Amino acid sequence: MSNQDGDGVFNRRGSNESGVLSDSKIDAARKFLYESEDESFDSVGGESLPQKRNNAKSSSSSSSSPFHTKSVGGRNNYPRTNLSGVEPSKPGKNGSGSGSGRSANTMMYHLQTKQIRGKKILAAIGMVICAIGAIVFLSNHHHHQEHKTKVSNSNSNNNSNNNSNNNSNSAVVPSTDPPKTTHLKGNRFQKFQEAIGLAGLTAREDLENEETPQHHALVWISAHDAAKTNPSDPEALQRYALAVLFYATAGTDDLENPSVDSHWVESSSWMSRYGICAWHGVVCEGDDPIGNTANNDDQAMAVVVDEEAATLKLRDHHGLVQMLSLPANELKGPLPSELSALTKLYKLDLSHNGLTGTLPGSFSGLTTLRDFVVGDNALTGTLNEALWNDWSALRALVLSGNKFKGPIPARIEHLVELRVLDLGSNGLTGTVPDLEELVKVRSLDLSDNELNGKFPPSIALLTGLEQLRMGQNHITGTLPEELSKLTRLEIMMLREMNLMGTIPAEIFNKVTRLTELGLSDNAFTGQIPTTIGRLKDLHKFFLGENKFGGTLPRQIGLMADLTILEVQGNRIGGEIPNLISALGGLLHMHLGRNHLTGQIPIEIGYLHRLQTLYVEHNKLTGTVPVELGKLQTLQQARLNNNHFEGDIPDEICDLTTDEDLVYLGADCHKKVNCDCCTKCF
Repeated sequence: MSNQDGDGVFNRRGSNESGVLSDSKIDAARKFLYESEDESFDSVGGESLPQKRNNAKSSSSSSSSPFHTKSVGGRNNYPRTNLSGVEPSKPGKNGSGSGSGRSANTMMYHLQTKQIRGKKILAAIGMVICAIGAIVFLSNHHHHQEHKTKVSNSNSNNNSNNNSNNNSNSAVVPSTDPPKTTHLKGNRFQKFQEAIGLAGLTAREDLENEETPQHHALVWISAHDAAKTNPSDPEALQRYALAVLFYATAGTDDLENPSVDSHWVESSSWMSRYGICAWHGVVCEGDDPIGNTANNDDQAMAVVVDEEAATLKLRDHHGLVQMLSLPANELKGPLPSELSALTKLYKLDLSHNGLTGTLPGSFSGLTTLRDFVVGDNALTGTLNEALWNDWSALRALVLSGNKFKGPIPARIEHLVELRVLDLGSNGLTGTVPDLEELVKVRSLDLSDNELNGKFPPSIALLTGLEQLRMGQNHITGTLPEELSKLTRLEIMMLREMNLMGTIPAEIFNKVTRLTELGLSDNAFTGQIPTTIGRLKDLHKFFLGENKFGGTLPRQIGLMADLTILEVQGNRIGGEIPNLISALGGLLHMHLGRNHLTGQIPIEIGYLHRLQTLYVEHNKLTGTVPVELGKLQTLQQARLNNNHFEGDIPDEICDLTTDEDLVYLGADCHKKVNCDCCTKCF
């Protein structure tokens, strides 16, 4: 095919690649023009090259030239080109001139050719500069976009460049994007890894092990977290720490939608684009802790939804975490040490879950902690004494219901701000350390362990005590009379121990706020102090399984709020006091396995709320009072192994017909006639 240069000259296959005539072709053209100087050049006009060829074949002229020039002015009729150097003449009507114009035309032709070459060189240089600029632009663009977006943009740019290059014959710009391998090669991953390492939160081997929750949390926050947290932001480490807790205890390793397969009861906003302060159970500095609670009132549900939405919007930010509260939320797995990143944490409540493993030593760095509540889990190990070194602000330490073993650290005495110390229901051994410095403690629970030694006298110095639970241990000795100083005491549960001796009567003269008193399953002797009549707020009275003698004090009738009365398994004799009728709120009365005599007082018919009556294995006589039939709430009555005679009243049998009284045991094989008893002895 023929090509046309910018000057309008058509070149045949003899032209070079740049479209400019070679010197040999110019000489041939000059020779041709000398021999055909009288012929004229037709205007190119709008005809295509094939049309020109056809016109040339059909022309009567035997030597039409294929060369045509185009003036800068854009005219269609051009004077005959003259390459001989002869002075040109003025053109005639048909645009032809004499040989005198050949020299000027030749010079003009050379000048135009040089100008064309210069323009093309400049154009080529411009194209190279543009290509270099495109490469620089694409390189910068690559470093400021996310990996997936970069790959997509790069493919799009490359396709666009290829199409453009196919049209312009310019060089192809290579893609600067890395190959699609793994996001772990990304810059964010490395920066997060470095930040976590510098903070000493996680060992490198845990970060590199693809099976660990630490690795999952690292991959999530660096590649999948929609919040796009800056790795250099100190609060990003807190987001990472909470993510580790989630992957360690939620039962999922999903990186893109972690909360979908979570077995947590409540995980709203966790692992989402929202700031950690909006995550369920998380309260940050300056946030309202009440706004994170739920309201179950159906009538106020719409209001609650609006309030929760407003709270979510208000807390959608990253801040310093002060509270992390996820009780009874089905957390199962180890307690991650990474929570030490929550350096401003003052309350941690992960109780009633399925946490395993030991208490991380890194928690000693949580120096702002006030409440550490991880009770009712499956944590193991010993109570590391180093934990208490810097917990001077601690007010509540709740480790009950776990599997801790070993002694109670003596250093616990230095937690002088403690209000609650709960180490119950573990496997702790040794003696109770000196606790006299814990003068602010309100609740002390050391029950259900394997502690031994004498009853600790320092307990009597904790005059602020309101609740004392030390039962189910191997502690021996007697109750010190100094316990009478605990005038604020409301609950004293010392059941299932090896205590002995008599109960000092002075205790109940001053400790009068008791609502629960548990001294059962010990080896107490003597008589039940009559001073118990001063316990007018008492609800639960447990003195069973001891060696008490004497009689049942009439002052029991003064405890008007009593709901549970248990004195079974002692050596108490005498009659049941008729003042017992004053216990209108009594639900359970257990007087079995004693030496009680006389009849059941008819005043028992006034106990309209009584559900259980156990008087078995005594020396009671007479008939079973018909007044028992008035107790419409009675569910169980054990009357066996006594000296009752006669018939069981029909009023009592009617209770069994109505299926309210489900258990009625009596000596119906001896002197008692009972057709309605569920159990005969």
